[in-house]
Order: sequence, then C-alpha cells, then structure tokens
Amino acid sequence: MRLRIRADGSRIVISAMPRKLAADDIIGPHPNSGCVFADSFAATDCHTTEHVPHRVLSRTSDEKSLIKPLRDMLVKHHASEEKLKCVEVMRQILKKRGRHATVKGLRLFPKNTNTRKGNLAESLLSEYVDATGKAKTLIYRLRHNPNIDQSMKGDDLLAFYFDKPTTGIVVGEAKFRAHADKAVVVAICDALKRSKHGGLPTSLQFVADRLFEMGDAALGKKVLECAVGYVDKKVVIDYAGFLLTDEDGSTQVEKHAQPVALRCALISVTMPNPEHLIDECFAKLEKEYGFDPR
Repeated sequence: MRLRIRADGSRIVISAMPRKLAADDIIGPHPNSGCVFADSFAATDCHTTEHVPHRVLSRTSDEKSLIKPLRDMLVKHHASEEKLKCVEVMRQILKKRGRHATVKGLRLFPKNTNTRKGNLAESLLSEYVDATGKAKTLIYRLRHNPNIDQSMKGDDLLAFYFDKPTTGIVVGEAKFRAHADKAVVVAICDALKRSKHGGLPTSLQFVADRLFEMGDAALGKKVLECAVGYVDKKVVIDYAGFLLTDEDGSTQVEKHAQPVALRCALISVTMPNPEHLIDECFAKLEKEYGFDPR
C-alpha cells in the first residue's frame, strides 16, 4: 500500500501491485561456489511468455570436465556407501571364482537408455535444489527402485525445508530430451499440474517410511506432519520443472510453458549433444562400482 497526495492536499490510498515471483523465490538462488553447477553453468533468470519463472542453465565448461562430478552424482543417487562396499567385496570374491555370469541381476545402474536419461535428469534436479539451499532431498529414491531398468513411479523430486519461518516442500518433475520441442514442455507442465491438483505429494509417505526404516524417526515424523500442516495451510508447496536438453531448450520452454501454480518455476539445462553426455556419464560405471556382467 502507498499514499498519493493530490494537488489539493487530500490523500488517497493506492494498492501496490504484487511483486512477480521469480525463480529465486521457488528454487533458490543459483549457487556461486562449491558444486558443479557453480563451476560449469551460467544462470539466466527470466519469465516465459505466460509469465512462468524460468531459469536457463547454460554450460560454460567443456563436456569432459562434467563427466566425473556427474558420475559421482549418479553413484550417490543409485547406491549408498554401505552397499558399494558390500558390492566390492562380493565382486572380488566372485571374480576369484570366475562367476561373473551368475550375478548379472545385481547390477547397480540401468542399461536401458531411456531410464539412464531420466535418472540423470532426476539426479541433476535433486542436486540443483540442494545446491541452491532452498530445500534438501532427504531420500535418494533411485536407491529403492525395485527394477533399475524401468523408470521409478512417484515424484521425481520431493525436497523439504523445516528450519525457516514456514515449512515447505519442493515437488519436481524432470525430463531429458535430445532435441527439445513443445511436447516435452507441455508434458512437464501437465505432470506438475496433476501434482498440484492432487494436493499432498504422492511420495510423502514413501519418504517418511524410508526415514523410519533408516532409524531417523524424528525426521520421519516431521515429514508426516507436513500432511497436517498442508490441511491447516501452514505448509508451502513449490513446484519445479526441469528439462535437460539441447541448446534450443530454453526457447521451447519460453514459448510453450503453461502456468502450473502461483509458486512454480522451470529450469532448462541446455548444451550441445546431451545424448553424448549421457553415454559418457554411464560408461564404465558398472565395471567401476559394481559387477562387470560379462
């Protein structure tokens, strides 16, 4: 609200226009140090033609410098340190016995090309929201996928913050496309719309259950209490769409993104030949960290 003084000295109250939400409000500021996003990507914040906050991440380093940090990221999202240690011990035992062929079903990483693409996009979205400091991923859900060669059901991202004036959740949808087009942008927005209309995130119970299983009952309880907070309108839910694609991706998002909710932002990560990046990231991961299924 602000006052305007007329020429005759009388005053009138003018309602201030609400500030347009920006990407910072939804997903936090782009990190400036300490992670691959700060080291290898420049961020440009804008709004789409439909006024949706949009952050464009453009690669500033060569592809080779991305491979190791992204591989490390994939390992973290697919397997715990305890599982990796156990796998290594088993691998050495089986290697001595020449029994590689008997453990092909114990792979840690997908071979299906489409699953690999989706998993990298999902991992990047999770890591990016963590890196901005907006919220924190509590469970790496790909570790719990019963079929590693199929996409996992549920929310691609469910991150939380509890230590701010308001408790909040960030719900995310991530996709990969070698060549961006209208269809993938619409698919991301439609998925987020379904989540918005569904109310409480579908993966909330899943996250709480995994925390209880891990022995972190206090944090699991906080996650479950979000259900009550949501009903009482004390929990803020933000929505984030993420597209890993070619250099035309930002243009496609600008043109075709549709409003999802008041608190929604889109992220496009653009680079030349993103399919080659996928191949390089997964190359030799199974041989290095798991069983070599020869």
